[in-house]
Amino acid sequence: MRDGAFERTMSKQQRRKGNTQTASSAHAAELLANSGHTVQIVTFGDCEPFAATSLENHDPDDDLFDAEIQIALKKIIKKDSQTREKGLKELRQLIDKVSIDDVRKSFKHFVILFPKLSVDATATIRSNAIRVLGGYIKKLQKNSEPYLKKILPYVILLMQDSYSQVVNESKSMLADCFPNEKYDTVMEIFKEPVCEIALKFMSDKHQLLRKGEGEETEEQRFMRLALQSIQYLHSICTESMSDELRKQIFQFFSGPYHRRLISPSSQMPVVSSMLNLASRITTLTDGWEAVLKSYVPTASFTHLDNADRSVSRAAALFVHQMVKAKVLFNVLDIDETVARRMVWIAAKCSLKWNDRSLVRKMVHLPERIVNICHDYPEIVFRLRCQLQEHLLNELPSTEPLIEELFYDRVEPIWSNFIEQLFNHTCASQKLIAYVIEKCSDDILKDINSRIGLCQVIANKIDWEDVEDNTLLMLKLLIKFTAMFDKQISEFYKADDELASIRFLIAFGLLNEKYSAAHFIDELILVKAMQFCIHQTDLKRWSILMDIAMLFPYFETALQEVLVENHCQIDQQLLATVLSKRGREISEDLRSKLVDLIVGHFFETEDPSSEIIDEIIKTLVLSGVDMKSVAEIVVNKLNAVDLLQLDYSVIEIATAIAASLPSSSAVYFVINGTDLAEKFSFLDRKHWISHFEMASSLKEPGNLLQLLSQFVVEGRSTLEEYIFTYNSGTEEDEERNIFNCALLRFLTLCCPYLQQMDTAMRDFLCCALVTSLESANTFWGQCKSRSYVLFSRLSVGLFNECAQMIDNTRDNVELAPFRQDWSDFFCPTAQNILLTWFLGLTSYQENSHSIALQNTLCLSINYITEEFIQTASLQPVFDVELDLLNYDEHLQSVVIPLHSLINSPFADVQIAALRILKL
Repeated sequence: MRDGAFERTMSKQQRRKGNTQTASSAHAAELLANSGHTVQIVTFGDCEPFAATSLENHDPDDDLFDAEIQIALKKIIKKDSQTREKGLKELRQLIDKVSIDDVRKSFKHFVILFPKLSVDATATIRSNAIRVLGGYIKKLQKNSEPYLKKILPYVILLMQDSYSQVVNESKSMLADCFPNEKYDTVMEIFKEPVCEIALKFMSDKHQLLRKGEGEETEEQRFMRLALQSIQYLHSICTESMSDELRKQIFQFFSGPYHRRLISPSSQMPVVSSMLNLASRITTLTDGWEAVLKSYVPTASFTHLDNADRSVSRAAALFVHQMVKAKVLFNVLDIDETVARRMVWIAAKCSLKWNDRSLVRKMVHLPERIVNICHDYPEIVFRLRCQLQEHLLNELPSTEPLIEELFYDRVEPIWSNFIEQLFNHTCASQKLIAYVIEKCSDDILKDINSRIGLCQVIANKIDWEDVEDNTLLMLKLLIKFTAMFDKQISEFYKADDELASIRFLIAFGLLNEKYSAAHFIDELILVKAMQFCIHQTDLKRWSILMDIAMLFPYFETALQEVLVENHCQIDQQLLATVLSKRGREISEDLRSKLVDLIVGHFFETEDPSSEIIDEIIKTLVLSGVDMKSVAEIVVNKLNAVDLLQLDYSVIEIATAIAASLPSSSAVYFVINGTDLAEKFSFLDRKHWISHFEMASSLKEPGNLLQLLSQFVVEGRSTLEEYIFTYNSGTEEDEERNIFNCALLRFLTLCCPYLQQMDTAMRDFLCCALVTSLESANTFWGQCKSRSYVLFSRLSVGLFNECAQMIDNTRDNVELAPFRQDWSDFFCPTAQNILLTWFLGLTSYQENSHSIALQNTLCLSINYITEEFIQTASLQPVFDVELDLLNYDEHLQSVVIPLHSLINSPFADVQIAALRILKL
């Protein structure tokens, strides 16, 4: 009672809207249900005047249904769009939960609200309303049929909504609720109701146009719904539509309401849609009669130059249809409207319609009007003259229109216009060349008899313009000098290298086969070649090679050019000669070119393998004998001084040999004895050469023999710096090269550990430990390429040794060596490698250290669990790990591993996880 009294005595200030709080819908529904009162949640008055008669034979019992649904329906009619949207979402969920009787009763109320929801200003509300309707229809099935005629027309109209989400929802809902042939049946049945609604929207007669919410004005609402309606009518306008529908649409165009939709003050999408609809109606029986009585023909001329491309394009299409149907002059005055307007549009229209075909039609439209209007000869003459005058006076902006005007060909009637065009100072080379190509020989001869075409073209040639356009003009000049029996030298002087190459390229563009000797002598050809060589102009040179065989003295000219340039010609230019003309030139010239091309590789610093592969492929395709290439390579190898440290010739020769076809391998065969003789003169102290040779051969006997020889003979003389890394001087770098070669050699010897004697094995292990300790001195400080290589080879030697120890664990004879490895050599190596790996978190990587990192990660596979537990590592501490009672050693391992596991490199992550697993 106290609570009730408090509520009754609450002041108006406390009940003010600003002090209210949103109540839980479920809680409110519970209170409503427990109250015992009947609340009519949606009344006919809520939707007056539209819904007052929407439901016939209304039964008061229909208002008694689930309270939560009542509240959701009440939210749907609120003014706040967020509340309406929330109500729709709640209603959609409740439909699946409540009884079928509650759904049936509430559906009657939703049917009243749906038309208004379907035109709501908020797209999400329209979309959610469709979802709710779909839920009702699926749940009620046949029980929903009596109400479909009141709501489905609005759903069908939403298929033309301006928002794709609404369109997709409406299409999906109809397809789900009416599958297969039922969908087509629904669309056909409701054509007339939808058309009736659409025409009411377009005529501004529908009551729903006055029920706007939110920020949308009535005008905006009208235009939005009118656009939907127009697009729907456009979709159903076919010959198969009923006579009644056809009559209704025709009556709309004969009435006053359509003028608002097509006026300049209307929204542009609406205008373009109306013009497109009018064009569609003209395809129907009696369609022209209906449209010609409307404001559309006049409006189409008004909108031809509309700034909106879709509007001007739609207007142009409609005008073109009027001309094509010969109805243009049924409604418009030919002199005052058509002629004046069409000349202006033809001169001003551009490619803004994004439809070259339509532009072409509009440019030709005056001419089509001329052909139709036989009864107006004076107007016809004036129309053509005005059009020609505009096209010439507005150059160069009208060039695209002139091109479209003569898209197919130039008719003789345009001969005078073409003559004026050729003499016009603003006509570009491109336009002149284009128009000439469209003229017949008779028209050209007629023009030439009056103005002299050769001189006109010569005057137009401008090398400051785009060169392709100028080349077209020069091509036409060559053609016309032949056609009109003139000398080319009167109009063009090929007196320098650039002028010569231009002339030859233009000559190559001619479709007709003219005698090269009539225009070109050997001097012009030589000058053209010299230009390409001096400028290294591969593009022009390639074009020249394409037409080279048109000139009988081509090979002589090329030989002369080679001599004049002392054979110092770009390799790509020479290769192009073989690629284009390799099978047509003489054998002597081809051999000379091959010598120059292959020899160029050895004169170039570090030629790429891609270029070598490309050039060799060109030689093969040109029919070059690969034996000659092999001989060049072998001769280069024979001339190499192996005492020099520059092995670039060997590298290039190897790359060339690798690029040759496999059938060429026979030219490079060499036996072991010959190879040994070639190196026999080298000083024994230059062990690096022996190591590299043995490493390349990879034969066990040679490897172990050389290792034994070095242990006995070479070790003592190189004791000072063997297996140590040094930096600072040039001599140190040479020693580092030697040590890298030795480490690589020892790595290759590891697989033959069982065949080694004790001295060799001890030497191998000492080399490992010494090199790792030396590298460890500079770890994290030195980043030179030689140091990275030295360190990687040292780690690689450990990996090979460790793998061999593992592979020979069952070999009884090697038991003493394995014990020595385990007691002395392995712990030192493992300690260094583990320290390096854990230090990768702070070590600065560079582009040359990835290989070292990969090798180091691989070495982790050979570090034992026992060693990790006892390894001497730099202490690292963490407060949280201290609290977890991690000892000092364990923290020194776990903390770095945490960072390594998050490394961007997969090999580092895997190696770290392996240690963590141990």
